[in-house]
Amino acid sequence: MESYEEFCLRSLALLQEEGKFKKTTCEPSCSLKARSVIHFYGRAVLSPLVRKR
Repeated sequence: MESYEEFCLRSLALLQEEGKFKKTTCEPSCSLKARSVIHFYGRAVLSPLVRKR
């Protein structure tokens, strides 16, 4: 299970790559890889569930 810091770093890397990708294509702004249910301007803002019951 990844820590919150690892999640943030991974998310930042994905957003930076998505920004580079968007410059050359017309892809939608929301990432299909995002697993968070809560979105802000089409981007996942919360890390995935940390523990299961």
